[in-house]
Amino acid sequence: MSQQPSSRIEFAHVLRGWAAMAVLVSHYYGVFWLKREVASNLTHTPILPNIWQTPSFIKWLHAQEMFNWGAYGVAIFFLISGFVMPFALQRQQRLEFLVNRIFRILPVYAIGFTLTLAALWLASHYYNREFPYALTDIMIHYIPGIRDLVGGKSIDGIIWTLEVEIKFYVICAVFLSLFAKSSLKVFIIPIVLGGIALVVNQWHTELTTIHFSLARLSCVFCFNAQFIIYIFIGVALNYGYRQEISQHVTFFMVTGLFLLFLSLWYTNLSIAFFTRWPSYGAAIVTFIMGSKFSHFFESNRFFDFFANISYPLYVCHAVAGYVLLRIFLDQGASIGMALTLTTMLSLCCAWMIHRSVEMPFIKCGKYIVWR
Repeated sequence: MSQQPSSRIEFAHVLRGWAAMAVLVSHYYGVFWLKREVASNLTHTPILPNIWQTPSFIKWLHAQEMFNWGAYGVAIFFLISGFVMPFALQRQQRLEFLVNRIFRILPVYAIGFTLTLAALWLASHYYNREFPYALTDIMIHYIPGIRDLVGGKSIDGIIWTLEVEIKFYVICAVFLSLFAKSSLKVFIIPIVLGGIALVVNQWHTELTTIHFSLARLSCVFCFNAQFIIYIFIGVALNYGYRQEISQHVTFFMVTGLFLLFLSLWYTNLSIAFFTRWPSYGAAIVTFIMGSKFSHFFESNRFFDFFANISYPLYVCHAVAGYVLLRIFLDQGASIGMALTLTTMLSLCCAWMIHRSVEMPFIKCGKYIVWR
């Protein structure tokens, strides 16, 4: 007998908080120190000088080169998106689903991106540099899901995950009836996407000679298809959790989708990041452990806090945090003080966005749907 959907699956909620912490650790206690040129390029600030040596505990956190905390956190978020979607689509019609997604995603992202722009303006003013982005690049960012299609610059460094998720939501809206009926036919979608992407990857050189824009769009398609396939692993885990399919079938489907995901990753142009695949594998193991041993993943105030603010934290912390860390250090703050202040400010900001923007707009979306 299948398990009934609930308003919140506790282990998934706890994992959402865990993923938010993993991403924060990756950026503030990893990238800023270990990949200083990346933080410098994102914030358009001078590279952090070597007089600020990387703390030993940060080296310890990132001692395993095959494991990346940021990729691990993002992977868990993707799995959660796939896992909760069949629950949501059983309760909503197509228009309800789209309205709820719009009110849940766009207002919070708009506020978070505005804070990113404010941080970039602060950095350019503080270091006496020109503001690096044109108005068209900025406006495109306020509607996540189209930047990659039109070839716009990535300003905040995190919008790519929303672009993938929004395309997944479009697929869910189109095939809503299949998700609502828990039909196995939904898994034809990732298979078809993967097959097309593998073929397109092989034709990339020929497409480049035909037209540059065609080649770019083919890369965008393959990149999004790769991670949409990974999100469908969460859908398979949902079917297994609700006993719509057996454990053996769940294992087969999860393994098959993961291998298809890896095949696309290995053959496309992001091969430079292929070393992060163990982090995506670890996320699947973590998620399965959470569902099987849910009594170890019970809700508590600590993880509830991070889970509740996970989306606002995700959209506001990265560039703004890098800028604050850089300026705090320039102003003579110790490494510990700079990290503590930046982390606390980011958490407070995310909590305020959650309370004043996210929650009211979610309620507003529900009210509009009800009307």
